[in-house]
Amino acid sequence: MIEWFTDDPIVPMILGAILVIVFFGFWVMSRDGLMLKACIGIFLITLSIVICESWIVTDKEQIEDTVYKLASHVQNNDINSVLSYISETVPEKAKRARAEMERLEFLSCSILQTAGFKKESKDKAEISFSATARARLKPYPDRHFTRQKVTLIFAREKDEWKMIHYRVVNPMSGTVREP
Repeated sequence: MIEWFTDDPIVPMILGAILVIVFFGFWVMSRDGLMLKACIGIFLITLSIVICESWIVTDKEQIEDTVYKLASHVQNNDINSVLSYISETVPEKAKRARAEMERLEFLSCSILQTAGFKKESKDKAEISFSATARARLKPYPDRHFTRQKVTLIFAREKDEWKMIHYRVVNPMSGTVREP
């Protein structure tokens, strides 16, 4: 409910800045001490909202952080770290991820843009993003560049978000891979 400012405090910041400017203008025109006090009060309230926002970590921010950590572990070819983000309730996904990572050597992996976030319930959420990876099949020296649209579905397990399903769409061909 409060995620309208805890994900991005830009709206309260802009509103606060506009009100500070307006009340400062009133104070300059009238030299009324009440206007200056209102100006300072609005500034302090806006500042406190921004500080509170930095303390609150929403589910969306936790999942986005997880996605960026996953990309870093993929780039470093750290199979065990990648597998630690997969739920134990879906061992077939972990087995498939291990098999794919063992046949590839990743040279780079980065998230280009998060495209969507949908919280299906208190303990289940879906995030979509575009990612690029440069990888090569281990026995072959040639490099391969690929851009994918990825959707990960997470479930909360013991205060951590773990991946339970994923879907990969090749934007060039439109083919969907959904193991």
